[in-house]
Amino acid sequence: MIAIGFQLLQIFHLVLPIVYIGYILNPWVLGLLLIQIIVMFAVSEFCPHFLTIWTTAILFLMSHQLPILHGMPNFFLRDVTEEERHLALVAMFWMNSRCVSFCLDHLWNEQTLSKIGKLTKMTSFCFYLPTCIVGPLVNYKEYHEGVLKPKSNS
Repeated sequence: MIAIGFQLLQIFHLVLPIVYIGYILNPWVLGLLLIQIIVMFAVSEFCPHFLTIWTTAILFLMSHQLPILHGMPNFFLRDVTEEERHLALVAMFWMNSRCVSFCLDHLWNEQTLSKIGKLTKMTSFCFYLPTCIVGPLVNYKEYHEGVLKPKSNS
């Protein structure tokens, strides 16, 4: 029974914020955030070294300033208001911090999960609704212990 509740909680943490961001901000902003998660996940899976994770994270942070990467955020933020653009960039920066936290935690703690299970956990952590758009920053270890770890009935 606890395992079913745990899985439902993960699905809730995954679906509700995605629907919320897609509706409130813009589906393009949601696409930008999802691409960031997928790229960080791919880097952590195929090049599992802390330097590649940090390099990818820094490139995402600088993507709206570097001429070579300038088109990526602008492509996703082309039809948004100035307020939505600002919120999208702030959300992208917070998402970047969460991606780094998750990737480094899984790199250093050698957890055995399937790739789909790991991607689901990463996405649900990155889109955790109370901290999704503006923080505060909660690292993955605190999130897992406080939100996802099943409580014993003692």
